[in-house]
Amino acid sequence: MKNLRLTFLLICITISIGFSQPPADPDPNGNGGGNPTVPISGIELLIGAGCLVGIRRSLGFLKGFRKSS
Repeated sequence: MKNLRLTFLLICITISIGFSQPPADPDPNGNGGGNPTVPISGIELLIGAGCLVGIRRSLGFLKGFRKSS
């Protein structure tokens, strides 16, 4: 099971590096690189999923707590 988790983690890291945004093109005026915009929609999805899991676990804990009282 530990090897499966490690393999999954390495695959995820490899895929995320492969889809990463390339550096911005240099400014034609010679002022260096531009200001690349990076979408963070994936972060919002992870935060939302984490909140849903937390709510679900909290409700399960409260149901178990009420039954034992």
